[in-house]
Amino acid sequence: MRQKTSRLLTHAVSFLSLELDMDKELQQFLEQFRVDPEEEQKTQELYNRIQQISRGSPETPDAPSDRELLVLISRLFSMEGSTPFSKQYDPLIERLSFTNQDLNALDADGLKTAWRSFLKENEWDSFIAPEHLGMAEWYESHSMTSHAIAVYEYLYLRSFVEMNDDMPRDFCDISTLLMLCKERKLLHRARYFCEVIEDLYLADKIVSLEDYADAVLIKKVVNSYAILETLDSDKRSITDRLNLEKGKLLHVLHPRTQSLVIDATVWSSEPWRKLEPATAILYWAKAIEAEFRFKVYEPNQRHINQYQTFEGPPKGKNCTLGQISKLLYPSSNLGLKTVFARLQDAAWIISQEARNPLETLQKHRNQSAHAGSSSYTPRESQRCLREIYESGWIWRFLQALQPAIPRGLK
Repeated sequence: MRQKTSRLLTHAVSFLSLELDMDKELQQFLEQFRVDPEEEQKTQELYNRIQQISRGSPETPDAPSDRELLVLISRLFSMEGSTPFSKQYDPLIERLSFTNQDLNALDADGLKTAWRSFLKENEWDSFIAPEHLGMAEWYESHSMTSHAIAVYEYLYLRSFVEMNDDMPRDFCDISTLLMLCKERKLLHRARYFCEVIEDLYLADKIVSLEDYADAVLIKKVVNSYAILETLDSDKRSITDRLNLEKGKLLHVLHPRTQSLVIDATVWSSEPWRKLEPATAILYWAKAIEAEFRFKVYEPNQRHINQYQTFEGPPKGKNCTLGQISKLLYPSSNLGLKTVFARLQDAAWIISQEARNPLETLQKHRNQSAHAGSSSYTPRESQRCLREIYESGWIWRFLQALQPAIPRGLK
């Protein structure tokens, strides 16, 4: 009897110890969700100030200075901690005097120093690399090409020229900077970045084969002023035609995708497709990669990261066509399917009908990159364009990447 009582006491003590351990673990688990009242108050004060700025006029006595706006942007980033910037940043960036400068009047040399000069005038050096990247992406997404170039140039200077440890190269997307310089017709600068990308690929394989192949193609175009003049004329007429025929879709695409779609349509027409057969393929591939990034991958990145079975793209980079295909068409992955269920044409985009042309485009993109654009023939380009462009597939695919419209708003 005494032995039985002893065993019962031992079990009781063990149970109480286990219960205490579980309580301790629960407390530790809940501790991470506890809100510090002081931090909560600071957060509320920050959002109140942003709302006040949003409602106020830039001419009012309490209008914020550039320095205060930079401080608020930095504080907001320390709370949200991700790029691209959310809409909370809009009233802050919109009121910066830098945003309201006419940078289109500046040449390439002026743009190289514009962002650094602005920061120096305001005695501000507290932004970290992702904050500069967020600013560049914000300007690009608001079709402010010159402003985006100015911030990307600053990132390039700090990370590739001065090689500062606090500005990792990952945060300077030279391929995007090249495309923006081409768009702004800064031909000397665009040619320079083509050569930088070629050197980085040939020396250290720092850039991808796709980015290298893109740079080789773009270099051929920017080396010919005569081609560019004719190309610009065709681009204007095709832009007008697309606004009439595809305006509804065109206007919901991300600005980067819009520009790529217009270029792709130009290079898919005669005589351009015969002049550089690989260029149309390049631009259609980049258009899908850009739209997937801005409409699907980045808005759902935390959820996707839980379920993807491969390493995703570096921060601020597009998924490749191969990575998009792996995400859209896994053998069985219910977690990823819940992401794509939120798209406008969810059932179609994961179907074989959508998949086959995507894989054709991926195959031709890789083929032209590996073989070199000079080895990729007009006949091969025509075969690909017939399946992805002339069939209308590309328009449906880009439309399908848009977020679904809530029923009550249809």
